[in-house]
Amino acid sequence: MLQEKLYQILNWRYVNRLPTVVTSNQPLEEIEGRIQSRLRDPELVTTVKIVAQDYRQAREWSQKAADKGNANGAHTLGVLYHQGEGIKKDLQQAAEWYARAALKDHSHAAAQLGTLYENGEGVPQNYRLAAAWYRRSAEAGNPNGQYRLGMAYLNGVGVSRDSVLAYALFIALALYSLGCRR
Repeated sequence: MLQEKLYQILNWRYVNRLPTVVTSNQPLEEIEGRIQSRLRDPELVTTVKIVAQDYRQAREWSQKAADKGNANGAHTLGVLYHQGEGIKKDLQQAAEWYARAALKDHSHAAAQLGTLYENGEGVPQNYRLAAAWYRRSAEAGNPNGQYRLGMAYLNGVGVSRDSVLAYALFIALALYSLGCRR
């Protein structure tokens, strides 16, 4: 029924030579024959192939990797759930996957988990836990973790205010930005 309706719409626009944009994640060869015939007319059709990320595959492969204990797979799942890419946005799931990755010393995941705790997204807001995850990330040399921990010390959020430590973290971040890696 849906294919028939799609054909009727496409055929009407084709016969009347109306501009139409069709997008598909299927190769033209796999599309139903009548629709395919309308999309193959070189006088009326310009085909533009756009290569875009397929987040559904990213989720599938990341899930397999995470299930085997891979920190990068868990982090990627956290990002997909956090951003709602190829999957329904779910901040609780994002936090869970970031935590799994962070516990395996994934510094990006630790920083992102800290942000979720700082903002109370998917987890109860907890500035001390946010700072703890930022510290873990910063100690691994992650610039986002260094910046966020520095801001926590500068403002006394989740930690005791310490402008000297904040300054040291900002210096480490600046050196990282200049290409000085440890």
